[in-house]
Amino acid sequence: MDLAKLVVGCVLVACMIIFSGCTNQGTTTEKTFENIVFESDVVELYEAFLDFETEEMYDDFGEMYLNIRSVELKYLLKNPGEERVTVLVNVYLCDENNNVIYTHSPLKVNLPSGYIESNPNTVSYRLENVHLVDHAKIVAYQL
Repeated sequence: MDLAKLVVGCVLVACMIIFSGCTNQGTTTEKTFENIVFESDVVELYEAFLDFETEEMYDDFGEMYLNIRSVELKYLLKNPGEERVTVLVNVYLCDENNNVIYTHSPLKVNLPSGYIESNPNTVSYRLENVHLVDHAKIVAYQL
């Protein structure tokens, strides 16, 4: 009985070791960009910047706080592959709980092999819920 438990335990440990390297990578970007989430298994996020335009405001007690007036996202994509790809890029501006505040119209992008975009793609938002925006999410998938 103890030998059977030992054999089952060894088999389980061996399976865990074998499958420990089998994880699905959702993004190809090795760089990290503050407040920007990127998902793609086709292209890389080469450069990105999320800018919050703020103004100083004062509450009823005279305490100063920063009010977000607008949000602007600029990003560049790179095709690391050896073939031309066409991707559809969706941009979402989200709050801290990952609820979508704004969805930008999808953008179709053609990228030759090894190409890095030279002109940044820009998404601007300045409507009523702009103060809720915490981060941007960029999702690119091949058409």
